[in-house]
Amino acid sequence: MKKILMTGVVAILLLSNGVQAVDVTGLYGDWCMVGMSAEKEGDLIPDNPNYQFTKDGMLNYSTGFFKQSGKYEIAGEKIKTKEMGNYKIINIGTDEMVLYYGGYMKFTKGKCK
Repeated sequence: MKKILMTGVVAILLLSNGVQAVDVTGLYGDWCMVGMSAEKEGDLIPDNPNYQFTKDGMLNYSTGFFKQSGKYEIAGEKIKTKEMGNYKIINIGTDEMVLYYGGYMKFTKGKCK
């Protein structure tokens, strides 16, 4: 009971401070960035890098022969990294994800083919 009450209090405090609680359970695993757009519903500029988010806080990025890894943390509605910038979480769904980093980055679940 104390745990449930404490979770509720934390959620209320986060919401009252303007920080939205984001469900990131769907974040973990492999994602293919299919493209980027200047507008949320705009035309995509195709791209194909792979992103992998692990439960232990590692972000692995690869495109062609280039690979980069670094730690990430979830802070409110952002994914923060030292090595690869900060991403605003727009939506994390079962099969699709949208992040914002200089533009709207659209992803599908799984590795790029």
